[in-house]
Amino acid sequence: MATYPVQLHVPNRLVYSVHDYPSTVFSHSWFNAPDYPNNLPRVWDSYWGYIYKQGIAPVWVGEFGTKLQTNSDRQWLTRLVSYLGSGASGLNWTFWCWNPDSGDTGGILNDDWSTINQAKQSNLSAIMYPLSDTGTVSSTAPTMPTVSSGTTPVPASPAIKTPTPQQNGPASLQVYYKVGNPGSAITNQVMPRLELANTGKNSVNLSDVTIRYWYTLDTQKAQSYWCDYAVVGCNNISARFVLLSSPHTRANAYLEIRFTSGAGNLAPAANTGEIQNRFNKNDWSNYHQDDDYSYIGSDTSFTLSSRVTLYYRGTLVWGSEPL
Repeated sequence: MATYPVQLHVPNRLVYSVHDYPSTVFSHSWFNAPDYPNNLPRVWDSYWGYIYKQGIAPVWVGEFGTKLQTNSDRQWLTRLVSYLGSGASGLNWTFWCWNPDSGDTGGILNDDWSTINQAKQSNLSAIMYPLSDTGTVSSTAPTMPTVSSGTTPVPASPAIKTPTPQQNGPASLQVYYKVGNPGSAITNQVMPRLELANTGKNSVNLSDVTIRYWYTLDTQKAQSYWCDYAVVGCNNISARFVLLSSPHTRANAYLEIRFTSGAGNLAPAANTGEIQNRFNKNDWSNYHQDDDYSYIGSDTSFTLSSRVTLYYRGTLVWGSEPL
């Protein structure tokens, strides 16, 4: 398509449909790459993601599916769901398929043709949203923010906020939070979406700022963190897991998020834009988020949260730590 694009006499009538499947359906070389599954966003960018990102034309992921029988397939689906984005601002898609008799992928229905495959439904819930017949249709292809190579770009409309300037302590900052995968609190990946707002009178160097998301690790398993998308650039964000020596109420661990100097400064009354975080146990066993101090399942749009704590040069400046 990059070399021989489709040209229609009538503009804004073309949608590119993508079919994407895991290694159990077709074993492409990238499934055996040493950096799999981290390489997947780059693969999608090079084959079809650029069409959407560069605003060339709409892209519809017309088919993707899996039986989820291998770890490779599960990793593929997790990364693809994250890549597609969420809500109406994400890429449109249809999952293959509803009926269970597809030999390669199975279906959303179990083999009894009546009950739902909850593992598949749980993965897809993060990108499902209600359709409305009252919305408007734009004839302009969407554009994507510019992010660095190797990150997972996800289109998102930044929340609009106008914090009131104030100065309390070394820095006046606030944390906005929403749950990235609404629905069941039992999930195999935790997806806190965060934004920081500077309500003070002075610019703040983001490299002086750290964030803590408090949760309960019910079984001590190795974990992995992923930055799926950030306006400031995922390459400017790092994270570590800290296990508390003495458990607190609804928390025996926290995820600490840091910024590099490349994230720049946050001006007065400014907002970082969305930071899409995700972490999971390496064996993909479930978390029970109702036991997590920072989790608020009802926050499906960005809301001020005092349960996500924020530190400036090591000093707590926003939120309340669990007791």
